[in-house]
Amino acid sequence: MTFDFYRASSLDNKQAVQLSLNNIESLLKKGNIIGDEYAYNLLDWKADFFLDIKMADSAFFYIEELRKIPDFDQNQRVKLNRYKSRLENIRGNHEKASELLNIALAESLKVQAEQAEEMDNLLYAQTQAEHHKLAFERSEAEKKKRNLWIILISLLLLVVAAVSIILLRLKDRKIKKAVKDLNETANIQITLMEQFESEVRKEEQERLSKNLHDDLAGTLAAIKYNIDLQIMDVVEEGKREELTRLSDMMNSAFKNVQKKAMIFLKRLNYPLKKYFTNI
Repeated sequence: MTFDFYRASSLDNKQAVQLSLNNIESLLKKGNIIGDEYAYNLLDWKADFFLDIKMADSAFFYIEELRKIPDFDQNQRVKLNRYKSRLENIRGNHEKASELLNIALAESLKVQAEQAEEMDNLLYAQTQAEHHKLAFERSEAEKKKRNLWIILISLLLLVVAAVSIILLRLKDRKIKKAVKDLNETANIQITLMEQFESEVRKEEQERLSKNLHDDLAGTLAAIKYNIDLQIMDVVEEGKREELTRLSDMMNSAFKNVQKKAMIFLKRLNYPLKKYFTNI
């Protein structure tokens, strides 16, 4: 139906226009067409139609019906004043028609200004939204970069910590091995001396005990003395601690040798004080 109306309007066929309007009105009353937009457009089209055919009373009726409807769009007041201006021209009130036309023009300029302001606000809001979006994207990029650096630094620290632990364990193993070797050496020498005790004569036992004290104990004492001298010259704390542990091990080995020598000499009933002194 609306298509028929627009086609009749474009051909300026007044009779066909009126017939289309009546059909649309009939469909609205029957409920076949639903919507405030159709009802508003029907009043608008009828007002314009009766103004075109210069039927003042019918045009006035539909203009008043349009006026009773709340503002359907921003141009409604402009349209009403233009229709009223055309109606006054039909009635011969040209001065009032001109006045209404000026009012319609002023309203049109006001609406255009409001639309321009609204458009400016929309453009400004869109620009601000774009700026916020760019700022957010930059912030997210910086955040990701910062998190990546944190992860890399954390991994580096873990690697350094792991390497440090491995080096400390290797160093500890070396120290334990040195201690074990020294203890094994001392134990081997002690075992040999015990074997000699059962195989040699009493005099040989005395000589062995004396040699054990004079040679091995003296050697251990000399080693400990050299280590103590090095401890006095060393500045590095770690190396000083290692040398101190070696000195303590030398002292322990010396005491073990001294103890075994004392056992042999006790069996021979020799005086012990003249043979043994502490390191």
